[in-house]
Amino acid sequence: MKRMISLVIVFISVVSMISFSTIYSVRPVSSTTNAGKKTTLYANIESDINDTFLIIPMRWSQWVFPSKYYIPINKGETKKIPIDIIPFESINPGTYTVMINGYSVKTDMMYNGPVILNVEKPYSAKFGKMFITGEFIPLGNVTIKTSISNLGTKTLQNLVIDRYVYKDDIIINKTTEQITINPNDQKEISFEMNIPEGAKGVYKILFTAKQDGKILDKISDSFNVENLAILREYKKPLNIIFTKGEIVRIENLGNIEKEYTYDTEVSNFEKKVLFTNGVIDGNKIKWDVIVKPGETKELYYKISYFPYIILVIILGAVTWFIFFKMKSLRIYKKVVKKDGSLSVLIEIENSTGKELKSVTVEDSIIPIFKILPHRYGPLFKVKKKKDKFKIIWNIPTLKPDEQRILSYDIHEVIGVNGNIEFGPAEITYKINGKTFKVKSNTSFLEMGNKLKVNEK
Repeated sequence: MKRMISLVIVFISVVSMISFSTIYSVRPVSSTTNAGKKTTLYANIESDINDTFLIIPMRWSQWVFPSKYYIPINKGETKKIPIDIIPFESINPGTYTVMINGYSVKTDMMYNGPVILNVEKPYSAKFGKMFITGEFIPLGNVTIKTSISNLGTKTLQNLVIDRYVYKDDIIINKTTEQITINPNDQKEISFEMNIPEGAKGVYKILFTAKQDGKILDKISDSFNVENLAILREYKKPLNIIFTKGEIVRIENLGNIEKEYTYDTEVSNFEKKVLFTNGVIDGNKIKWDVIVKPGETKELYYKISYFPYIILVIILGAVTWFIFFKMKSLRIYKKVVKKDGSLSVLIEIENSTGKELKSVTVEDSIIPIFKILPHRYGPLFKVKKKKDKFKIIWNIPTLKPDEQRILSYDIHEVIGVNGNIEFGPAEITYKINGKTFKVKSNTSFLEMGNKLKVNEK
């Protein structure tokens, strides 16, 4: 009896489903499109009851865009609903099954709507894994390798491969090359990088592949530079005349500081004429310095005999002054007050020990003074210049130890207060055909109620 009742219930259910049915399908069941491009399919719905139908994308639902998701349908009505499918542009070419299901609210039934979608990519490239090997230290050499494959249906001609090196999000190096890859072909890409001195921290490597300005793929990786001090030592001997010693330059090309020590021996005698930036400890000069990244320290010592040479030169100069300069020609100028006027006296003495020829003595005076007629002493000539008067004596010869006093008188033309400078007189003479010139001192005259004459 129970079995009979069960069969009746199943029969009633089947009849109910047949009596109240909805037909759902998506056409066409297969389609071909390009990645990033739109293709349109249609959901066909037929019902022999009043129903409400839902379109529910299930697989690759991100690509599916029905024109309607909620579709009321009357008994005996047929509806055709457009459905746009747009595969992601970044998707790899291939065959994908897109599932667009339908759901009948009235019958509470789900209908499958599979679509075979062939996605093509005329231009598609994919980088392989990146490998970074080498010495990850300042001044180290690093090799970066990867590969790129053409996954598209067309040949990639003049594919632009850009390589970037970043440090702290700043591009510090960029290189570019162009390659050609046939469909389903692959090419290796590599380059070498020299890590700069003092480098530290993380460096990022980025590859991009561009076709006609459009990026098809990119890949990045990074490496870390180890902390390391790299000291380089340069020694230069100082072997020049009257001097010996050494200069030691220490450069730190690494990225952390390091201590450097150095010493050399010197004798007790050498210590007396030693110049150094080190520390003298017994018969040794020692250096102990900290060299920071990018810094250069210079250590030096110099043993110089120049102090003795200079002493010899000074003694020679004093001797020359005593035996030559003291025996040179002497000229002295002074101004004295005399009978309401001024007398300018120029004293010369030949202390050279030799006879002087073609002796000319010249002096000058400014126009605020008038030169009075010659009264005594050697005769002179007066030449008027633009802003002064020239007084000239010509003496054919001046014998050894001979002395002369040359003079001329002047008178104030206008009243003047203050200091008046009487410039030096000059004597020109010849010894053995060679011409010499010597200047005298300068005199100063204080004009006013009181007359003061100073020689300087």
